[in-house]
Amino acid sequence: MMKRVHADVTVIGGGPGGYVAAIRASQLEAEVVLVEKDKLGGTCINKGCIPTKALIKTGEAISESKQLKAYDIRVDLSKLDFAKIMKEANSIAAEVCKHVEALMKRNDIMVIKGIGKLVDHRTVEVEGDKGDRKVIESSAIIVATGSSPLIPPIPGLDDRRIFTSDDMFNYYERPERVAVIGAGAVGLEWGSIWNSFGSNVTIIEMMPQILPREDEEMVNYLKEILEEKGISIITGSRVNRITSAKDELTLHLEGEKDVKGDVALVAVGRIPNSKEIGLDGLVDLDNGRIVVDNHMRTKTENIYAIGDVVGRYMLAHVAIQEGLVAGENAVGGDVAVRYEAVPRCVYTDPEAAFLGLSEKEARRQTENVETSFYPLRANGRAMTMNKIKGGIKLIYEKKFGELLGAQIIAPQASELIGELCVAMQAQATLEDIANTVHAHPTLSEIIRENALRGLGRDLHI
Repeated sequence: MMKRVHADVTVIGGGPGGYVAAIRASQLEAEVVLVEKDKLGGTCINKGCIPTKALIKTGEAISESKQLKAYDIRVDLSKLDFAKIMKEANSIAAEVCKHVEALMKRNDIMVIKGIGKLVDHRTVEVEGDKGDRKVIESSAIIVATGSSPLIPPIPGLDDRRIFTSDDMFNYYERPERVAVIGAGAVGLEWGSIWNSFGSNVTIIEMMPQILPREDEEMVNYLKEILEEKGISIITGSRVNRITSAKDELTLHLEGEKDVKGDVALVAVGRIPNSKEIGLDGLVDLDNGRIVVDNHMRTKTENIYAIGDVVGRYMLAHVAIQEGLVAGENAVGGDVAVRYEAVPRCVYTDPEAAFLGLSEKEARRQTENVETSFYPLRANGRAMTMNKIKGGIKLIYEKKFGELLGAQIIAPQASELIGELCVAMQAQATLEDIANTVHAHPTLSEIIRENALRGLGRDLHI
């Protein structure tokens, strides 16, 4: 007999957006059921954001230990246990996953394991891994099924030594040579990780620049820094095919020399998980992305969609914000997502963070655009850290000083960008930023110093 469950809200997908939507609806006293086919936390917690940052932290420690040579302090890295490092990263991810599980219990959210599929606008059927079935009837449904790695049509991709970011954490060896296909955030982060562990890394990008959607001047600066660290980056070339021998892969490039590697990572993007989940007739799709308004509503009034399956920004923090909005609206609210101040962070060494418009986009949209750049080498805290490669670029409207965009290349850029997110959300001007006292010595002073520079009141340059 098929078990039937009744709830106010059904959430399909337990990633950052899905579990947050469930929590918000529960906070508003709704009965909530969360359907998840795998581990709670989704790609972010289990295969992406969390475990990669654990690897990055270890890599940073290795890089910093090498700087101690200047003081005649030697750190023995000859017995580096990469498998142990990978296990620790996976262990941290598992701990965060357990925390999410505890949050579900604390908020009285029923979690049902299995694959959820819409039957109609109020009904979700769930098939468990043992073939058992449950039917959930609810007043509102939130689709948060996430995304999967895009697999390009490159001959030879079926070799077992070729990975996506979703299965990279199953590989416990440190490769001597790594080829990365794609120079977006995922490709650059993994390339930076392997570089810090001593691997020979080559990154191939078919577009003319790395991070193709970001500010050209700043990403070219980041490319120079990464190349100085020993990462080989090839832009404007595509991989035509991959051939394999017993001990190596060969990537045959268009217009470039072949690239050889022990393993390869495919990191060319992700596609929404919108197929075979019963969406036909209930929602509109655009290249697989569920079409929603800023209230996260689909064309069917009580069906909402959030996160990567919507695909406005495939970023965990955007999914979280969309989850908050959808969770509230699913129980009668009327709030909307504002996308004006979404940070986009890349956890390389140094980190890069982007906000708002690039210079090219700003000049296309607005008259009287000005920019200001402040180098990290002029910052006292950066000098004490011996990390002076990088800087901050502000893009603003000249007449009123309204902030239009910002880019930071610096240690902890992902933390620094938060201040500018608040500034943009509050429509603060360069004058507002320049008049805000910042602690000294801190990296955050580059924000104020660059605002002062934009106003023609340089202090330390």
